[in-house]
Amino acid sequence: MVRELVYKYFVKEFYSLEINFGDREAEYRILYLKRQASKLNIIEQTIENEEGVFKKLKKDLPLILAFSGKRIINKVVPNETNYLQKILFNKDPDSYYIQEYTKKGNMLLSVARKKDIDEYLDKFKNHNFNILDFSLGPFVLESLTHLFSETKIFSTEDFKYDPLKSELITEADPLVENENHNIGGDTILNTHILAFATFLCYVHPEGFSKNFQDYIDKQSESYSYRIAFGVTAKSVIVLFLILLSISYAVRSHYIGKSTEIQQESLMNSQVLNEIATLTKDRDYKKNIISNSSLGSTDFLSFYISQITLDLPEDILLKRLEVFPSKTSSNPNEKIQIKPNTIIIDGITPSNLSVNEWVNLLDEYKWIQKVELLSYSLEKEEYVFKLNITL
Repeated sequence: MVRELVYKYFVKEFYSLEINFGDREAEYRILYLKRQASKLNIIEQTIENEEGVFKKLKKDLPLILAFSGKRIINKVVPNETNYLQKILFNKDPDSYYIQEYTKKGNMLLSVARKKDIDEYLDKFKNHNFNILDFSLGPFVLESLTHLFSETKIFSTEDFKYDPLKSELITEADPLVENENHNIGGDTILNTHILAFATFLCYVHPEGFSKNFQDYIDKQSESYSYRIAFGVTAKSVIVLFLILLSISYAVRSHYIGKSTEIQQESLMNSQVLNEIATLTKDRDYKKNIISNSSLGSTDFLSFYISQITLDLPEDILLKRLEVFPSKTSSNPNEKIQIKPNTIIIDGITPSNLSVNEWVNLLDEYKWIQKVELLSYSLEKEEYVFKLNITL
């Protein structure tokens, strides 16, 4: 299940690589394929030697290998009992990689020694490449037959194969090296047709059986789990980053709101402090007004005006204090005043003037009592002090 999901949605690029065994060294025919939706695009077709192939290939792309050439035994034999022993001459089948394709009573058989194939499989593994599948011989060309309206005879410089007759001729034909094949709108070089057929055989392996299928399944499954783990890890990291970003955004939002609330609270606190100060000042002044009887219907100017209105000309006022304080003023103490009281200090050259003025003040209805607190002669002038109660 995991493998199918991985190859369907996450693995989009492949290398299908034919390893052709020659007289001296192997030739690597590289087909770079990219799958887009339901279309398969051929990106690049190149040929490299062993030194160049490991420089050419991208290690993050999986490989599908096709082995061909002189180390592969390819036979078309009747599908009979013990046909395999006849091909192997009764040698141990476990020492060979065997690929079979059943067709119309015949068995299309490709066989190779394990040590010959493992040598190359190990080279790719040692270079950290991922091998999804591999095939043997030219019979994988059967996977191409449904792509052509007429039976196609495949001729390469290494072999000639007729799918209709299931006939294989292994004689080299260098004249067909440059022949091209048009499949699905793409042009495939003749040198790379076997690599392309191997990829199709990997995608649709119907009809083929391999004694190394378990090995292939393990390799493919291991790769799929690595891809799935990588995708999951990336998804978790992306999800974590998204959640972290959301958390940071929410945190920033609430920090901003908290800062606004703190500023508003500070401003409210300052306003409340100012209100408290003004309230205290108001209460203090109200207390002064209440204690000093300033809440009466008459203004202070009225009292002063009335007192001085009938003042005799020969009397000079030295002090006129309305509602005098009881004690000396102290900034840290509340002012205490004498309500409804007016103190007057004055001098006059005649004692009769003081008596006349006192009599006049007694006639005012707003004055309850006039008291002469002191009266003395100093340097030919009479000094007096009056206490008026309102």
